[in-house]
Amino acid sequence: MTTRDRGAADAVGLVIMVVPMLAFALLVLYVGRNVDAQAQLRAATEAAAQAAALERSPTDADAAARAAFSAMVGPDRCPAPAFSIAYLDGTGAVAAQLLELVVVCDVPTGRFDGLALDEDANQDLAFVAVATVDFFRAARG
Repeated sequence: MTTRDRGAADAVGLVIMVVPMLAFALLVLYVGRNVDAQAQLRAATEAAAQAAALERSPTDADAAARAAFSAMVGPDRCPAPAFSIAYLDGTGAVAAQLLELVVVCDVPTGRFDGLALDEDANQDLAFVAVATVDFFRAARG
């Protein structure tokens, strides 16, 4: 081995190590972004359930849930959410004690800040939140 070849192995080793390290860093960013998006959608579902629980009628509850959810989540995170409100332990908003809200989102997972991994990739996520119905607000008098 001559003195001119001394750094060649270090350069090759560095090139070989950079590619997996870069791939790992992109994987961590991608997973972190998905976890953050799910946390935002879960928090918005819980806020929507709380807003719906304060309303006096099922139609007002549905409108309040949609308004609260869309105020917290932009159309890029959940383009067309599907809402389902069920009153538990009762037959309607007056007799119920609990309100269960289910929001199903078709979350686009293909976009990664300009890096198009698979633009048509979507993931169906369902978020469930339960809120206590305020008896005095829901009661009709």
